[in-house]
Order: sequence, then structure tokens, then C-alpha cells
Amino acid sequence: MSLKKHKVPGHLEQPDHILFGLTARQTLLLACGVACAGMAWMNNTGSVAGTVLTLILMLGAMLGACAVAFLAPAGRGLEVWVFVCLTYVCLAKVYVWRLLDEIEDEDRGMLQAAAFAAAASIEEDN
Repeated sequence: MSLKKHKVPGHLEQPDHILFGLTARQTLLLACGVACAGMAWMNNTGSVAGTVLTLILMLGAMLGACAVAFLAPAGRGLEVWVFVCLTYVCLAKVYVWRLLDEIEDEDRGMLQAAAFAAAASIEEDN
């Protein structure tokens, strides 16, 4: 019996670099920023004020794309942090525990109807 040695790569958790040392995620985000800037330029009215406003919008799109592509606080991308913040804002902050006796009659009827419907659907499945 021969003992064969096999070297396991240590960089499996690292993302692949596909273009100019950028990862696929960074390349895609920068391309989206360039596309948004290009759309702003294509909608330019041609006036001096319109051109200045367009250049400001283009700069904002490019800086935003660069921020999202390259900044990663605590090892997570900015898009993940936006999702976390939106989830926090949308969730209830206070949960109230009430006994069934304290629930109003209307609510009790809806709860009983939901319980009967759930029981009926379970019986149909069996």
C-alpha cells in the first residue's frame, strides 16, 4: 500500500479575481455604476445647468458604486448592511403577550376560525 500525499489548497474561501484584480461582485457593481452614469449623461439636456447637474449625478453614481463595491465594514458588504437595517426597521419592536381571556370577542372568533381551518387542512392531508 502506497501513501500518496495530496496538498489541499488554502485559499478556497477567497473569491476569484476576474478582471484587473477585481472580483466578479466588484466588477458587476462598478459596471452598474458606469451604466447609471451613462444613463444620466444620455439624458443630459445640453444646457449649462443641466450639464452641471448631470455631472454631479454621474459623480454620485460612480462614488456610490465604488463605496458599495469596495467598502465592507465588519467583513460584510454595504448591500448586506442595508438589508439588515431595513429588516430591523420593518420588524416590530414590541411584542405583547396577552392571555386568551383578554382578547376581544372579534379577535377570538378569528383565532378560532383560523384554528379550525388549520385543523381541517391537516386532516385533509392525512
